Amino acid sequence: MDIQCVKIVPPVFGNALFFSVLNQADLPVQWEMGKRFDKHLKVNRYKILSANGVQVLSIPLESPKNELPFKDVKIAYHENWMAKHLHAIRSAYGNSPYFEFYYEDIVSIFDRKWMYLLDFNMATIQYIMDKIKIEINVVEDQEFQRTIEFNEQEFILGEQRPYLQVWTDKHPFVGNLSILDYLFCLGKDMKTYLPNFKLLNELE
Repeated sequence: MDIQCVKIVPPVFGNALFFSVLNQADLPVQWEMGKRFDKHLKVNRYKILSANGVQVLSIPLESPKNELPFKDVKIAYHENWMAKHLHAIRSAYGNSPYFEFYYEDIVSIFDRKWMYLLDFNMATIQYIMDKIKIEINVVEDQEFQRTIEFNEQEFILGEQRPYLQVWTDKHPFVGNLSILDYLFCLGKDMKTYLPNFKLLNELE
C-alpha cells in the first residue's frame, strides 16, 4: 500500500470498513478535526439492523453547521433523540448474545450529553478500540507526500465473513453495518470478522 497516512473525519459508531482501516496498524491516522462540515460525510449517522431491516439513526445538529469546521459542530438537544436511539438499539439487539455485556456501557456514552459531535464520535471510537484492543498511530500536524481521505469511494469493501445476526430469520446477512451490530452479535470476537478492503487506486 503506497500510502503514508489516512485522513479521517471521525464517525459516530463507525462501520466495519472504518474499523478495518483503523485495525491496519502500519497505516498512520490523522483525525481531520478542522475539516469543514458536510452532510455528505454522514459522520452523525449510523446503521443498525432492526426487525424491519436496516435502520439509519441520525444525531441532530445545531445550525448553522455547514459553515463550521467539524470540531465546532454542536449536537442539538431540542428533542430527546438519545432516548429514541437507545430504544432503537435495545429493540434491535435486546436478544443478541452480548447485549447484557455492553448495553449499559453504550447508555453511559449517551448519558454524557456531549456538546460537540466530535467529542461524542471520538468517545464511541475509543470505546470500541478499547474493547477489541485496536491501537493506532495518530499523527498530528505532519506533512505527508502520499495521503488519502477515508471514504467509501476510495476504500473498497472486500470479502465479508458472515456471522449470525439477530434477525437472520427475517433478513439475509447484512454486512458493513455500524460496529454496534458486530459488538452485540460477536462480542470481542468481532475483530476477527472485520472485512478486508482495497484502495481504489490499487484496483486500477
